[in-house]
Amino acid sequence: MLPYLAADPKTGAAPFACASCRDATAGSGYMPEEVRRSWHCGWMPREEWTALALEPTMFDDGFRLEDGAVCDV
Repeated sequence: MLPYLAADPKTGAAPFACASCRDATAGSGYMPEEVRRSWHCGWMPREEWTALALEPTMFDDGFRLEDGAVCDV
């Protein structure tokens, strides 16, 4: 995985790097606020995150915790 996540030698930007993700002027890696909201970005307040769209009944209950709660993905 590392080669795919390493910084671009020409631009210095890296995919999934917080600095380029939040920077609209970055050569690559920038993500719009809507995407960051859906990814539950740690640099955003939790109140700005989108609602969890996965239900515990999806994927053969693969996202159901032992107590029946939904995983926070």
